[in-house]
Amino acid sequence: MLFPIKKEFKQTFFHYSLWEDWKNGMYETSRNNDSLITKSLFILSDEELCFVSMKKVIDCWPISTMQNLTNLSINRCAWLGWSSCSLAHNSTQIQTILAWNFLKEKHQVVANFTAMRIIHLFESRFMDGFYEN
Repeated sequence: MLFPIKKEFKQTFFHYSLWEDWKNGMYETSRNNDSLITKSLFILSDEELCFVSMKKVIDCWPISTMQNLTNLSINRCAWLGWSSCSLAHNSTQIQTILAWNFLKEKHQVVANFTAMRIIHLFESRFMDGFYEN
């Protein structure tokens, strides 16, 4: 693994009503909007934009970030992709998953690598006490 976890940490939990991603409608299932799929595709396929968008998640959504990035049993890269698109243009998780399926494999690899960079940054901050718990 390129970015090893510095040391094990305990998962943090918050009631879902506090999650910024939930408040933003990321988990809604009834919204259909092809333009949001296109916007998600644009973010995920551009390395610099993807990095900036994912970093904004860990800076602006501390509760959702702690809830999800301290959970080592989920796909944290996927969560960062979904949440970065949700924060950027209010897309849902499903719309971002659909966008992911349109990405070329080389863009998927870069997006996952970018997510791992952000996860490493989060873990460093978390271990240094940056996020109050």
